[in-house]
Amino acid sequence: MPLLTTHSWRIRRGLSSASVVLGLTCLPALAMPITTQGSGPYYRLVLPSQVHASSKHTDLRDLQVRNAAVLPVPFAWISGELQASDITSTKAAIYPVPQTENAESSSASRLGLQLAPDGSIRLAAPSKGTGHPAMQWIVDTHKIKDAMVQLRLELAPSAAGLFTVKVESSNDLAQWRSVSAQAQIARLKTAGSQIERLELELPSVRAKYLRISTESGSQSLPLVGVKVDSVRRAEAIPPLEWSDAITPTRCELSFCDYILPRNVPLSSVRVALSQSNTLSPVSIIGLRPVGSAATASRHRHTNPLRLLRHKNSGASQPSNTASESQTLLASTVLYRLNAASGKTTGELLSPDIALDGDTFTALRISSASTIQLLGTPAPTIRAGSYPRSLVFLAQGTAPFHLVWLEPISKNFALPLETLIPNYKRGMAVEADAASVVMPPTTAAKAQVQPSPVAATPPVADKKPWLWAMLGLALVLLSGMAYSLFRSFKTKEASESTPNSTK
Repeated sequence: MPLLTTHSWRIRRGLSSASVVLGLTCLPALAMPITTQGSGPYYRLVLPSQVHASSKHTDLRDLQVRNAAVLPVPFAWISGELQASDITSTKAAIYPVPQTENAESSSASRLGLQLAPDGSIRLAAPSKGTGHPAMQWIVDTHKIKDAMVQLRLELAPSAAGLFTVKVESSNDLAQWRSVSAQAQIARLKTAGSQIERLELELPSVRAKYLRISTESGSQSLPLVGVKVDSVRRAEAIPPLEWSDAITPTRCELSFCDYILPRNVPLSSVRVALSQSNTLSPVSIIGLRPVGSAATASRHRHTNPLRLLRHKNSGASQPSNTASESQTLLASTVLYRLNAASGKTTGELLSPDIALDGDTFTALRISSASTIQLLGTPAPTIRAGSYPRSLVFLAQGTAPFHLVWLEPISKNFALPLETLIPNYKRGMAVEADAASVVMPPTTAAKAQVQPSPVAATPPVADKKPWLWAMLGLALVLLSGMAYSLFRSFKTKEASESTPNSTK
């Protein structure tokens, strides 16, 4: 009997070890904890850009959300698509605010304005003795219900110079919130040519009124008209996330190449020139290895400025070389100019370059003559991308984890109409907030520890070494069973031998 008890314990221990092995085969290689706020049951998770570097697919098809029992929970992507028809341009009424000692006041009456019951603005009786040019402009946007993404300014024909302005928003002309602190408006004439930058980018603002102010002590902004570009969509467009500065890995006579963050959708590029008074036309080219096609998801966020500025241009056509595929993304002029006009001094920098959100391994800045026209040392770039968002159902118990599986062809995401009953396309998704913090380096790995009583879901993809471990565990169990039965036979033989002798 003691022998049987010992072998029973060995068998139980072997089964427990096999269960752990079986459980480990179902765990993903990388998993990060998700923090939730609110009672759910739906949570919206905005993914940081580091998520892409950990994925095997540009469309994040290998991503899952799992609960404390390591079971997958239902989730859906929140679409970020935009069409040209989603963008509206509206000419807005503008009202000058002369420079007075009360120019910064938060009172509508001191601004020389009156609010009508319907929200529109009317000019109050002009105050005596102002006689100063307008240092502020109020833009009436109360009829615009969509998210405002850009202002297009019209200056007086004779106006020239560099204007540094700030933009604020308000719903009552009393409380103002900063939208853009240091924006540049310019009309410069140099070497017989004219450079204009009359657009102000807005971070998807919804407000009844905007205020454009020039810096104290600088020349006034000779504004004669404003058009507002807005985007019609239920979900807010998230702000761009920018990479660290990227230096070129290779520079030839006419171009420099830059390695991009892995799998990150390229929605915007910011080029920093190293020398003042630099100007050169360039081509921005996306590079991929030959044979690797673009597979960016249709749920990626579209850059509305790309649609606004390039809606009449055709799609870029790729060209191939022996080792790489090249796609022309934009043709533009990069510049960094000293500008001095009247009371204003400063530098005029070329704006960010809006792109389609496609994925590339590298970016090339190419010049028609020589890349040295962009200064020495070579310029650096920053890659901008819109973070993607998903919504998941809190099925099972917390904590929840964001996990990556091995390369697979199946997409685990559901349509929003399936995940959320009564959801209709174009509606805003109502969900509580969730967040995930990625490690500072994409090489860092984390694993979800298995629950001792959790059922382990099947996983379609398993590595050979995991199967080998499972086979080894089964061999060990077979050996234990064989050893147990052999011990029983030996015991029975030893006990029957004395009886037969008698």
